[in-house]
Amino acid sequence: SEYLGRVFGLAFLVFDGMQPIGNFLFGYLIDIVGAKAYLVLSLIIIISFYEFTRLDQKKVSVLGRKFGK
Repeated sequence: SEYLGRVFGLAFLVFDGMQPIGNFLFGYLIDIVGAKAYLVLSLIIIISFYEFTRLDQKKVSVLGRKFGK
């Protein structure tokens, strides 16, 4: 549609504008907690997202077979 470029431009502007705030926040947290703890927390979050995605795909494939899709 004709507004798609404008919407994406606005979304990228918002995301890029939030980056300095995130850098400030997580820089402060790394000073308090430490880089290793932050790395471990990040890995736990990534693995959790992977597992939820994998389980959701299994659920969809089971439902697809059950209903003949």
